[in-house]
Amino acid sequence: MNRLTRNNASPASKKKPSHRIQWSDSYTKQAKSEGFFARSVFKLQEIDKRFRIFEGIKKFSNPKILDLGASPGSWVQWCLSHPLSKKAHIYTIDLNPLALKGHKRVSQTIGDLCQESIYQQQASYAPFSLILCDAAPSSTGNRIVDNAQSKLLHDNTQRYIEYLAKGGNFVCKIFSQQILNNMMNELKPKFAQVRAYKPRASRSASREQYIITINKLHSANFSRMESEDHVYFDEIR
Repeated sequence: MNRLTRNNASPASKKKPSHRIQWSDSYTKQAKSEGFFARSVFKLQEIDKRFRIFEGIKKFSNPKILDLGASPGSWVQWCLSHPLSKKAHIYTIDLNPLALKGHKRVSQTIGDLCQESIYQQQASYAPFSLILCDAAPSSTGNRIVDNAQSKLLHDNTQRYIEYLAKGGNFVCKIFSQQILNNMMNELKPKFAQVRAYKPRASRSASREQYIITINKLHSANFSRMESEDHVYFDEIR
């Protein structure tokens, strides 16, 4: 999960990644028993079951998925195993590397998704058939600072929709009701369907909700796109 620091500038080299998991509830225990890196996989499963977000991938001959805030990688695991995305190449962005290593259909970008160079880099891989974001801003305990961090994260996340192909779907975690309402209003003209949803797998005390947008109405909009031929990387820096 990509987390912004207080000053929004935390290079991956200064973070010490950790994939230690605390198996404390039924979802985390189930995730461990099924070989997933985190309980968040069940949120994605539930969202897909309800909104069929992977269904749209079938219309693309060369499907690509972008996962923002992907570490440790449970959503990537689900994408790799999903029957409708078995041909998709998955691109990820996070401050920390994935726990998953060396898969030929996964390309990692290690860095901050809010960084301009990271954003511009994705034009080389676009357009994407599906964009997922389970990133969360860092929490300081100061409501004003936290709200500003949350807005910064979601403003930057929303930019990636420019790389989403026509007919593609977008899923993003939101913590602020105001941000959720604003984003829904902004995205309704761009998608056939825009919904808000809190999965049962979310912790009851969490304020998180997900915005789910189905079937983008317009083509991807970006300045550079290279060959459709992929070069597979374990890590992109």
